[in-house]
Amino acid sequence: MEWLERASCRGVADPDVFFPNRTAAGGARQLRAARAICAGCPVARQCLQWAVALEVQEGVCAGTTPEERLALRYFEARPTGRRLRRASC
Repeated sequence: MEWLERASCRGVADPDVFFPNRTAAGGARQLRAARAICAGCPVARQCLQWAVALEVQEGVCAGTTPEERLALRYFEARPTGRRLRRASC
């Protein structure tokens, strides 16, 4: 995982920004801050692949929340629309 060495989140002054409590005051602000850091990350794709593959259920990875990564896993596991149409005929 040498890509971690190039991650924009390395050395961030407040790593808690990647673990926002979205039900608390300021949680949405933390999420926006984490996403801003991830937006310029040169290894965001590798980070997202890692987080989805390992089913990381906490924190912001590559600008995504655990719920968004769950949706990605679901979407990737689904058969394509073309297969669904053929199966129903």
